[in-house]
Amino acid sequence: MRSPRISLAIALSAWSLPLGTAAQECETSSTIDPGTGRNTLHVTIPDQLAAFEGCTTLTGDISIESEYSGEFILNGITELKGTLSIPFSASTLGRVELRDLVESGNISFPGVFADISLPNLQRAADIDVFQEGESGEVDLNSLVEVDNIEIRGSWTSIKLESLKTVVKDIEFCGGRSCGAEYEEDDEREFPWLEINLPSLEKADYFDLQGDIKSVSVPNLEVVGYIPPTELVHSQGLRMSISEGGHLLDFDGPRIHTLNGSLQVYGAINSLSLGALGETTIGATFNARGPLKIYSTIQTAQFFYIWVDLESIWLPNMVDLGTVDVSFYHRIPCNDTLYQLWETQSSHSSQWEDYNTCLDYDYPQEGDDEEENGTETPPRPGDEEDTDSPGDEDTTDDTDDTDDTPAAEDSDTAPDEEDTTVDDTNDTPDIDDSDSADNDPPPAAGSDTPTTTNNTSSESGDSSDDEEYVPGNAAGGILLPAASSSGLALLVIGLMFGVLF
Repeated sequence: MRSPRISLAIALSAWSLPLGTAAQECETSSTIDPGTGRNTLHVTIPDQLAAFEGCTTLTGDISIESEYSGEFILNGITELKGTLSIPFSASTLGRVELRDLVESGNISFPGVFADISLPNLQRAADIDVFQEGESGEVDLNSLVEVDNIEIRGSWTSIKLESLKTVVKDIEFCGGRSCGAEYEEDDEREFPWLEINLPSLEKADYFDLQGDIKSVSVPNLEVVGYIPPTELVHSQGLRMSISEGGHLLDFDGPRIHTLNGSLQVYGAINSLSLGALGETTIGATFNARGPLKIYSTIQTAQFFYIWVDLESIWLPNMVDLGTVDVSFYHRIPCNDTLYQLWETQSSHSSQWEDYNTCLDYDYPQEGDDEEENGTETPPRPGDEEDTDSPGDEDTTDDTDDTDDTPAAEDSDTAPDEEDTTVDDTNDTPDIDDSDSADNDPPPAAGSDTPTTTNNTSSESGDSSDDEEYVPGNAAGGILLPAASSSGLALLVIGLMFGVLF
């Protein structure tokens, strides 16, 4: 079923045609291609495109042949009910422009040497564009939804700022390792890809390969959503970055669902997945960063860390399945690393020389956060000063709750749900900041019933029995409401003396 949004866009495009021009549906060709069984126009010269003047919808396929020379300009077409492709590398093909195209079937350019401009395309089936030249720009800035998209080669600009949904696969590959054959003496330097996907929310498979300089996915929430029984392709998140250039930092702050696999290879500097919880993924880390890992992941099918690791912090880990720890740096131990060594598979024993957790006192509170760069910011209200001594006493009592035996004896964290005090923090409510919704924890002294009750019971105050009233403006004296009657008469007498 066609998206209502896209149908509306097509209607608006037709409405915006020049006065006196009617929307017209045309066929690309009356010739049936024996290979595909579809109406296919084989374009060899630019003059063939003149036949589509006045058309707004094309039905059938267009194949740009290898002998085509010059730009391919086909403006005015808003919908292509078919495919647009080149069979293989097209070194004589110039700029490709369809500036009015809104909806299309497959678009396949597996070897171009110029720019591709489809600035108003909103919906397509599959898109495959491969830049074989030294540089080029691809403009897909209005694309909202696509079944599969693959962008490879030496693109200096990739515009995909509206892309929200990838039904199946989204893949990027930069540099020489993306399928093209280059001469051995070809010493050209190709640009590293910079990928900005500010609107992307979900995909089933996300793959990054080759020369990738940067990736931004601030709103990506789901990677891997197709049920396993319906899968016919890979699923999950994969990174394999070229060595000898840039180190990639990948941050998926809102990825709360990750299925299939998590694979990290090559020149990766850091990986941050701060919204994950329970998963069934198989995770493999074989980076040359060295790699820094932070995630709120709780469960996994297996968890393999090989070769190059600088730090790891998994504050919510519960059960990561089969664990294999085989890295060759002696890095400071923390609670996460201690648990990984304790649950490692038997064949990892050859790496014991790198185990810095043999004499580690587990668990430790508060230290690991700062060491791993994950220190929780102050809770709302912590920076505000109270005006009265009574309020200061309440704050002190709240702080004392962190030293209670209940907090010290909680040796199950972080192997359990975060319903109790997290041993890695000084305050029991800070750990909520690592949840998927990132709701801020209640401030100390707030009127949340749970906080109030815990504070009063753990501090040992008798505030339920005594009620305090503010003192006078002159001295600020605090007097208990339940004071003796003699003291009350003395105060009244003093006031009477001053008046008379």
